[in-house]
Amino acid sequence: MKNTGNLLRLSLKNAVKLFFLTSVIVGVSTIHTSLADTPNGYVTSKECAECHEKEYKGWSKTLHSKIVQDAKADRSAMLGDFSDPRAKEFAKEYDIELTVGSHWKQRYLVKLKGEYYALPIVWSVVTKRWEDYSVSFWNRMPYSKFCIGCHTTNYNVKDKTYSEHFVGCEACHGPGQKHVESGGDKKFITNPANLPDNLRDMICASCHVKAKDKSKKYTFPVGYKPGDNLADYLFVLKAEDETVEEFILNEFNNWKKNRKAPQDCSVCGIDKTGVPQKLQKADDTVTDFCFGCHNFKDNFSAHTMHSEELDITCSDCHKLRAKDDIRKEPETDSRNIHSYDYYRVHKSGCYDPYIEKQCMKCHKDKDKDWAISLVIDWAVPPDFIHD
Repeated sequence: MKNTGNLLRLSLKNAVKLFFLTSVIVGVSTIHTSLADTPNGYVTSKECAECHEKEYKGWSKTLHSKIVQDAKADRSAMLGDFSDPRAKEFAKEYDIELTVGSHWKQRYLVKLKGEYYALPIVWSVVTKRWEDYSVSFWNRMPYSKFCIGCHTTNYNVKDKTYSEHFVGCEACHGPGQKHVESGGDKKFITNPANLPDNLRDMICASCHVKAKDKSKKYTFPVGYKPGDNLADYLFVLKAEDETVEEFILNEFNNWKKNRKAPQDCSVCGIDKTGVPQKLQKADDTVTDFCFGCHNFKDNFSAHTMHSEELDITCSDCHKLRAKDDIRKEPETDSRNIHSYDYYRVHKSGCYDPYIEKQCMKCHKDKDKDWAISLVIDWAVPPDFIHD
């Protein structure tokens, strides 16, 4: 009986080992085959980061990656002044769950009867004040029909699901499951740089051109994927002699022109890893934002006329004009007049009275005349630097 008991114990021990090994094997198998369960072939940005770490880091610095934030998990995401009487009542009455936006304006989402709605006031990040937003019908504009398609990746209108609640990698590159499973075969992923100009621009236009889907129920192109012809997914009110595609591209070109955006993917700041390492000691927040649109990271020293070793950043020589202008024109949308003025001598011969102040912040041993003369000699930075 003693030997039998030992054998039984050994058998159980071996069985446990076998079960454990089997579980590990199954677990490993599950890891490698789990992509088959991803909705519509989307694998999420974290999966992309496994092979594209540099691009992921660049993307994570962009506004796209932070378009929606969980206000309940992190109250610091709420930039608005909720001590203001105008906002205090809303803060008392509604439990704010999500924020949308963090640079120009920030909207606040609350849940009513299981559906998200944006409150009728928005916080202007630029002017630090509250502004009205769809005041009379805000609670008749559900987030799921008016907004969410452009604030998520892989949104499904039927079951209201998504892969990520922000603009992830696959929002611009399409579903990545086959690309991952093939070991990175480029034919299974959309690279905007390799698309014809019209199809490349349509990726951005899918969210930056105002229009409804074919059913006219949603204000975003339901079912659209990068590389598709956006004209097949939108209903637009166009001129009689204009095609839907022409309307879309014309509207998108106007959007780019208003924001001085470049033609390529540097508008997202993900063509490279953002700010060069030598600039990391400078004001990263300002510089990162500028390089999100201005495509001259590699020529930054030539642009500033200063050594790469110095901690020069964009705000050292540029000032944000929008704040002052909007305060003078309260009804103006901050996004329409955002620009940075260059502290320089104008071609007319007049000079900006602040130019010498900026230069002499660092060059304390110099005077105003020196600063003005220096900038006249510089003239405008080379045109190739500005896209």
